Amino acid sequence: MHLPDLGIRKVQSLLEALGLDLHVRPLPRRPDYVRMALGSANSSYREKMTEGELMRALISGYIPRGRRPHLRTLLEEAPPSVLRGVVHEVGKYMGHERVRANTLVIAEALGALRTVKACLEGR
Repeated sequence: MHLPDLGIRKVQSLLEALGLDLHVRPLPRRPDYVRMALGSANSSYREKMTEGELMRALISGYIPRGRRPHLRTLLEEAPPSVLRGVVHEVGKYMGHERVRANTLVIAEALGALRTVKACLEGR
């Protein structure tokens, strides 16, 4: 069954006849954890890590050339909610467990395994 498109005025009239009201509100914005993570990673460095470099690192488990300090800063100084959020956000593309495991590989290589492990486990 195909229903014709209704204009907003017809919808409002129909809702009034039913004793209902239409309220429009903006959709809640979800935080952009990749950008937040980059803000933490790049805060102390003149040369900035890119979004692509961060995502490739988390997907592959390999640290891009010249980005060890950036990733160490991210893993040691970012709030736990940002670390969990970026792992979840990047995990949408390649699987959450894979990104989580690769984040732990990077953390171990940078000497931050204990901190990152506790963060990802919610402690």
